[in-house]
Amino acid sequence: MSKNNSQKRKLKKKKRNAKARKEGARRSRKMLPVVAPHIRECGECRACCTVMEVDELDKPMWTPCEHICEAGCAVYEERPASCRDWYCFWRIDGHGVVVKEHERPDKIGVFAEVCQDEGTERVVVVRESWPGGSNSQAAKDLINRFARTGITAIFRFAEELPRICGPEKEVRKFQKDGKFVLKTPEGEEVIWASRKENDDAA
Repeated sequence: MSKNNSQKRKLKKKKRNAKARKEGARRSRKMLPVVAPHIRECGECRACCTVMEVDELDKPMWTPCEHICEAGCAVYEERPASCRDWYCFWRIDGHGVVVKEHERPDKIGVFAEVCQDEGTERVVVVRESWPGGSNSQAAKDLINRFARTGITAIFRFAEELPRICGPEKEVRKFQKDGKFVLKTPEGEEVIWASRKENDDAA
C-alpha cells in the first residue's frame, strides 16, 4: 500500500513539474523578440517529436512519437496543442540570437528553447536532437552564441541534469547552496547541477 502511494506521489510530482515547465516556457514565449520576418516551417525535421514530452499523447521525453513518419508528422494538421503552441529557436530565430537556416535541429544535432524564471531573467535551454548531438562543431557554434548572451543550460540526450554555461555574473544570480536553482512563475524550484560541475561550454 505504501509503495503504491509513493509511486502515485512521484507521478503527481512529475506531472506538476512538467506542467510548470511548460507554463513557464509558454509565458516566456510571449516576450520573445522575433528577429526573422517569418516563422519557418518544420519541414522534415522531427527532432522535437522524439525529445519533447507530449501530455496529450502520454509521450515521455526522449521517446519517439508514434506519429513520426518519413515526411515529419503524420498528424501535423491535427497535432496536439502542446505541439502546435511550441516553437524552437530555429523556427523563430529567437531571443536576439539569429539561428541560421542551415542550423535546423535535425541537421546540427541540437535545438534551443527558452525557460523563464519568476523574474525577468531567462535561461536558454539547449537539448540534443540525438545522443552526442552537441558535439558537432555546428552545435557548439550555436551554443556558444547563446552562452555569450546569457545563461544556457545544455541537456545531453536522455539526461536530467544539464551543463550550465554563460556569463559568470549571470550564473551567480541563480546559485543557491552550490546548486543552480531556477524558480518557475508558479513558484516551484527546479534544481540543477552545481556550477563547478558544469562550467564548461560545449
